[in-house]
Amino acid sequence: MEHYRARIELNSREDPAPDILYALEGYSPKVGRSHRGLLELTLTVPADGLRQALNTSVAIVDWAIDLDVLALEVGFPPVPNTVNLAGWGLLDANPA
Repeated sequence: MEHYRARIELNSREDPAPDILYALEGYSPKVGRSHRGLLELTLTVPADGLRQALNTSVAIVDWAIDLDVLALEVGFPPVPNTVNLAGWGLLDANPA
């Protein structure tokens, strides 16, 4: 099972109610503003594939959030900066 990141832009400029964040705590919710100043949630969703991650994200939004969804994007989380690329032969571990 992989972890996917879901970005959800909601039709609201208000901060989310605390009970919404509490209901979503199992998905590591992050709250922010989109480039349009609208409420944006970022969740971490476990799934066996991209389609399942998308379906799970839609189900979570339907269950926990009573706001109109304007955008929903699902993808892989970013690669951490601590990855040792030299171990993969991508970088020279002993630069001259």
